[in-house]
Amino acid sequence: MVTLEQVKLLDQRITKTIEYVKKVTDENAVLKGKHDFYIKRIKELEKKIQQFNADQSHIEEKFLSAFSRLNEIEDALGNKNESAAPQAQEALPQAIDDSPHVPGIYVTEEPSVMDNDVEAENPTDELDIF
Repeated sequence: MVTLEQVKLLDQRITKTIEYVKKVTDENAVLKGKHDFYIKRIKELEKKIQQFNADQSHIEEKFLSAFSRLNEIEDALGNKNESAAPQAQEALPQAIDDSPHVPGIYVTEEPSVMDNDVEAENPTDELDIF
């Protein structure tokens, strides 16, 4: 036969089990909510990573394109400088010989007295443009 104490003990165990199931159920709901949040966050981060990779590829393409254009410009300027350098060196002595009044090369006149008078009137180092 079942005694009253056994029934009370069974009742206590059932009560504890029900409380434990409620606690675990609530905890499970919280964990499911966190899980859903983390799944959404992971998807957002995966999209950002994909966008970053696409942007990175686009940036790399632009850099390569810019470097290619710079190389083209450098090659074009290099070719012009190589072809223009001998012409410039040949033209320079002719210009000096043809024009004896190139500043800094030849001095054909002595400073006049008038130039000295102008300097005396304007003792400042400023230029008089007007």
